[in-house]
Parts: sequence; structure tokens; C-alpha cells
Amino acid sequence: FDLTGGRDGDDGGGDAPSPAHDEAGLRERVVAWRREVANALNNLPFQIINEEHMNVIAAEAPTTTARLGDVLDAFPAAKMRKYGASIVAAVSAFLDGRPAPPLNL
Repeated sequence: FDLTGGRDGDDGGGDAPSPAHDEAGLRERVVAWRREVANALNNLPFQIINEEHMNVIAAEAPTTTARLGDVLDAFPAAKMRKYGASIVAAVSAFLDGRPAPPLNL
């Protein structure tokens, strides 16, 4: 797995949505990720990522930071730099049936 946001051998430029997945389960994973990040940074969860963006991530299941940027409207560039790789790592692990990876912020 490439921590820049792509899977091994992926150039990170894929535009296609991920195949069918458990959207509710992925949303739970994203909520857990947000809570863990908020706790680690001593912030409130909504300060990390808002509900609308979590819903889009759960629906679209982006596995590269390029795709994440494509699907998230109005997501600040600073947050993409800070959290993007961690978000796609959590999504990829979920889609692959692996436990959530440790935070890498």
C-alpha cells in the first residue's frame, strides 16, 4: 500500500468510482476514523471533517487522494494535505477487509 493515497501500482489518477461496497459499514469506519483523529488532535469531530463529506466518502469509497479530491466539494486544501492519505488508507483497508490502519497524520 502506497501512503500517498494510491494502491501499489496505481498512478493515483483513477476517476472511476469504487465497485459496490457496504456503504453503511464504510460510513461507520469513517466516523471511527474522524473520532480517533479528533481525539488525537484534541479537536471536536466536526472540525476534522463534516457530516456531508463523510457521507460522500462512504458513498464514493475513494481509494486515492486524487479521487478523494474529485468527490469532495469545498474540502480545504490544507485538510486534504493533512488528512487525505489517512482517509484513503482507512477506506482502502475497509474495502480490503482489513482492520483500520494506525493514524498517520
